[in-house]
Amino acid sequence: MKLENEMIRSSESLAVNDYSSDANDYSSQATGENDKKIDTGNIEEAESSLRENGSLNYEEARALLGRYEYQKGNIEAALHVFEGIDLATVVPKMKTSLTQRSEPRKKVSHNYGDPPLSTHAVGLLLEAIYLKSKSLQMLQRYKEAAQSCKVILDIIESSLPEGLPENFGTDCKLQETLNHAIELLPELWKLAGSPQEAVLSFRRALLHHQTLNAETTAKIQKDFAYFLLYNGGEEAVPPNLRIVYNLSLENAEQRKLDVALSYAKRLVKLEGGSSVKGWILLARILSGQKRFSEGETVINAALEQTGKWDQGELLRTKARLQVAQGEIKNAIQTYTQILAVLQVQGKSFRSQKKNHEIGGKHLKSLEMETWHDLAMVYMKLSQWSDAEACLLKSESIYYYSASRLHITGLLYEAKGLDKEAQKAYELALDMDPGHVASLVSLAVIIRRAGVKPAAAAKSFLTEALRLDRLNSLAWYNLGLFYKEDGPMFMREAANCFEAASILEETEPIEPFR
Repeated sequence: MKLENEMIRSSESLAVNDYSSDANDYSSQATGENDKKIDTGNIEEAESSLRENGSLNYEEARALLGRYEYQKGNIEAALHVFEGIDLATVVPKMKTSLTQRSEPRKKVSHNYGDPPLSTHAVGLLLEAIYLKSKSLQMLQRYKEAAQSCKVILDIIESSLPEGLPENFGTDCKLQETLNHAIELLPELWKLAGSPQEAVLSFRRALLHHQTLNAETTAKIQKDFAYFLLYNGGEEAVPPNLRIVYNLSLENAEQRKLDVALSYAKRLVKLEGGSSVKGWILLARILSGQKRFSEGETVINAALEQTGKWDQGELLRTKARLQVAQGEIKNAIQTYTQILAVLQVQGKSFRSQKKNHEIGGKHLKSLEMETWHDLAMVYMKLSQWSDAEACLLKSESIYYYSASRLHITGLLYEAKGLDKEAQKAYELALDMDPGHVASLVSLAVIIRRAGVKPAAAAKSFLTEALRLDRLNSLAWYNLGLFYKEDGPMFMREAANCFEAASILEETEPIEPFR
């Protein structure tokens, strides 16, 4: 037994001596002797560990020596060193140390002795496990690499379930190593030909996002979305679908409609056609590409797969697509169908007190928007009295509506009553100072009247664009103002007209969001 102990001490000393010798040799080398730049912090870290613990134990020495070999590009040698770390012994110590150091100081002092490992030592060992995974990856031993990488997450999650405390371990690379490990694990499972494990790793990362910084979280979300699109559709769950929806929406708003369409089609497929939201986004993107007939076909397919209770918003999108195609009579019939559905739903909600408040509010909003759309349709037909009747229906639902007042202003304009129209727009802005459509319309009518200074009207347009950079009407009318300002502003006018043209070409029948 005595001999065995001496052998252990001897091996520990050898490891320390080997590391120190290599590190000292390295520090004296000229920088041109190695192609790879080695992290000179190794020596400082060794000194730090020695100061904290009074000695450098066998596992820490191997962690440092392994990192040194890895940085030199000696992958197999690095792996050999890392495999000499006794994880069965070290992992429980790491968990205990992290748990104790994350708890309040008073609680720790009463219940425990000193943590078995310093925070620095834990960080060093976690990095060693990560570099072991990277070494295995380079040697194309992907499954082993994934299993090794998973150990890091198991350690952190079991000892720090709420994630790393703020300012925890500022003297080590805990957070950095954790970020790298979380990013690496799904990739390793993909390389190992295990898509289900890859999906589980992505989910795990996103469910514990409090541990990650914003940049890492965003990268993982994008990687997950791409993986689902091309590899893991069958494994999709509500974390994954939300990500695909957001990617489609973001690309649509940036007017990258081909990319947005690809995501939206994949979303509908992943959802199995069960979500109204996905169908509507797909139809809106198609409308932005001026493929109105295809958009209507999409909505019809959605209507076949949804119950009558969920058809209100789908029917409204369908009606707007019909208007865009000039099918006014069909659009009016569709709007009438919406109102009939809403009437039945309203009666049902009133009989269910529990759902009345939430559901009833949504139905009232949809009904009001339907009357507004119908008013706009009748204005296209110059049927003023029918348009006014629709606005009265809207007013009976909710009096303080900026949208209703804006449409009232448009009706006055259509009848040649500009002063009344201006008053309506001003009232709309009194109710909602951020109502973009009213800001644009007020600027237009002031410009046409030529009474107020142009600067005042221009300010309404700049405010509208501050709120909605993608408003083509605001850009177009701002261009008109610049054009009227004379030759010195022709470049600004041209830029505005160009922006308006590009946006109009890709404008959907209703906002993407």
